[in-house]
Amino acid sequence: MTAARLVASVVAATMALAFWWALTEPLPFAPAVLYAVPALILFIAGITAGRVGALAAPIALVFSLLLGSIIATPLHQAGVAGPLARGRGQSGGGWRTRLGSRGHRPPER
Repeated sequence: MTAARLVASVVAATMALAFWWALTEPLPFAPAVLYAVPALILFIAGITAGRVGALAAPIALVFSLLLGSIIATPLHQAGVAGPLARGRGQSGGGWRTRLGSRGHRPPER
């Protein structure tokens, strides 16, 4: 029973954290929010795992960073982060986004 709870806790926390890392990376969040949510997820993973909760949180953290980077890479390559980051002075979409498809700036609206 303990091993099953450990595996379930690690898988659930890994998925939650991976999507948190991947989807919040381009957004402007306060540092308190960026660190409080993952800490809460890891704390709940430890509680869910029961007696082996001290193992569940670090394992989930390591796997979530790996999975989060795998999820985030195609999102950023597809330009999903582009419209979100443009307002902060970052293009997010490369030189074609800044200069337009023909090499000139699009008209300001």
